[in-house]
Amino acid sequence: MIDIVTSTLRFWEGARVWVIATPMTGFSETFSQHIMEVSPGGGSTKPEPDARAQAALFVVEGDIQVTLDGVSHRMPAASLAFLPAGSRWTLLNLARTRRRPRPHPRGQVAAKRSDNFTKYRSGLHQDH
Repeated sequence: MIDIVTSTLRFWEGARVWVIATPMTGFSETFSQHIMEVSPGGGSTKPEPDARAQAALFVVEGDIQVTLDGVSHRMPAASLAFLPAGSRWTLLNLARTRRRPRPHPRGQVAAKRSDNFTKYRSGLHQDH
């Protein structure tokens, strides 16, 4: 990514964001999409302050750790996580290089598992 315009998000450390879509009156008032680069040791213990919001994370490169409702999950490149509304989650880059989680690609559907965590890698479901 090149630095045309980057932003930061409240409650995130060592991260910068490229905003793709934001809520707009008269169109989609609740949807936002962005690409995020997380520096080594960066992340958030409070990534989504709105309990009504749900999220989908897609890891472009590297590995990150997502803790969902107290259970930690390693997410390598090409992993997808669906985080339902009301979930308590955190994200941390434990690696030595930058990581870019981003909203999942258009057309890919995330199925909800009993522990609210779903991963996809190379189009194949992996249960860990």
